[in-house]
Amino acid sequence: MVDYDNEDFVSIHFDENANTTDTEHLLTKTNAKNGIDDCYIKNVLLKEVNRYGKPVIRLKLIAWLAEKLFGIYGVGQTNSASCAKSVVDTVQTKILHRAMPKAKGADATELGIKNMELKCCGSIQQLAIKLAKNKKNINGVLVIPQNTSWGRSFFRPTREHICNVVTINNQAYLIDSQRRKHCKVDLSDPHEKLIQTLKGFIGAIGEGDISLYDAGFVAKKSTVS
Repeated sequence: MVDYDNEDFVSIHFDENANTTDTEHLLTKTNAKNGIDDCYIKNVLLKEVNRYGKPVIRLKLIAWLAEKLFGIYGVGQTNSASCAKSVVDTVQTKILHRAMPKAKGADATELGIKNMELKCCGSIQQLAIKLAKNKKNINGVLVIPQNTSWGRSFFRPTREHICNVVTINNQAYLIDSQRRKHCKVDLSDPHEKLIQTLKGFIGAIGEGDISLYDAGFVAKKSTVS
């Protein structure tokens, strides 16, 4: 039995706690060649990766109301870096990796995200250009600076929000497992349409550049010295 309330990173095969009979199939069929579909994203990456995410105490009631009344997820949670890294690892290994439920802060450095290959650093416009011109499939992590004004930071208690961009065969899948939302983009669409889609998904941006990192589709083997 896995203890999901501890602070350690949780990595499990999905079928140990399956709610549907086809989830193992969804996990194993996904790779850079045949792409990923809405069913996989909704039932694995959105529903399961951050199943046990928890808001900070001061926002517990607001988070509950937002979810139950408006279907808004992730309010007051601080584990977006863990969510994004778990999505990367799940796509790489085809084994479900769950995010640390109460990870403090969106620390991309601590989780090794900023050791990945940097693909782009700049504005939404520059991100759109990079994605449109990119010829290589990307298992990516998007680091977005947050607005630190008091009104916004009260509800978003981290300086960065981190989510995922997976590009396969000229399709980009924007995935935010903490907030349980996703969007599919055709990278051959007109440039302005691509920018508007990215703006709608990313939302308000604070001071600083958006950074896109690529982890690749094959997990790097760790070396022991």
